Amino acid sequence: METVTIPDRLHFPGLLVVRMEDASMEPVIRRHAFVGIDRRRTTLASGELYALDIVPEGLVLIRVMVDTENRRYVLQSENGQPPRHYPFAAPGLTSLGRVVWVIQEL
Repeated sequence: METVTIPDRLHFPGLLVVRMEDASMEPVIRRHAFVGIDRRRTTLASGELYALDIVPEGLVLIRVMVDTENRRYVLQSENGQPPRHYPFAAPGLTSLGRVVWVIQEL
């Protein structure tokens, strides 16, 4: 764990702050960026960035697309990795909240 000072305007109840450890969301979210997650916003909306708990991977930050025709979520990283597909009722896929801000070096 480490300590980071968050400006008052970015702090609110339900906030979870994590540090991006990999490059899967570059260039949108760079490695070592601090990411603010609103744990009150767990309903997945198409095109938005979310923190998901995926068994057995753990915490994953990823863009979620909702494919209603095939009743599945399409999880897309930003660095060109192939998308992953999960049925709407997939066990082992839990939304922890929506990404609402990023603090990173340019």
